[in-house]
Amino acid sequence: MIDALAIAGSYDGGDQGFLNTFFADWYAMPVMHRLPVGYNTAHFIYQFLRGHPTLKETLERETRIVHYMVQKPWEAKATLTGGSEAWWHTYFQAHPEQAQAWKEKVHAFEDWTFDHLAALVLG
Repeated sequence: MIDALAIAGSYDGGDQGFLNTFFADWYAMPVMHRLPVGYNTAHFIYQFLRGHPTLKETLERETRIVHYMVQKPWEAKATLTGGSEAWWHTYFQAHPEQAQAWKEKVHAFEDWTFDHLAALVLG
């Protein structure tokens, strides 16, 4: 993949475009060759399922990568992405010098807001 990265294009300029070029026939391969959903869980699905009491433990055990589409929690002052608290928790573990209690509360509030907005939309 490293060698191909130097010559292969990316239709969107990012990793997804490169991966789709590198694995151009992925959709034709047998399902057993695909990564489990835990390796590419959309942030809004992660947040929605995390709020479900019977799914939370399984979700947190099996999720390896949360995929933030469009809005990234690390690029904005405040987000409504869902999964923001989980991302920042992991970041602060790697950079404890930047962790502050008020920051953790802000990110928890972002997810609380996302959860309540989703509940309103879903009725």
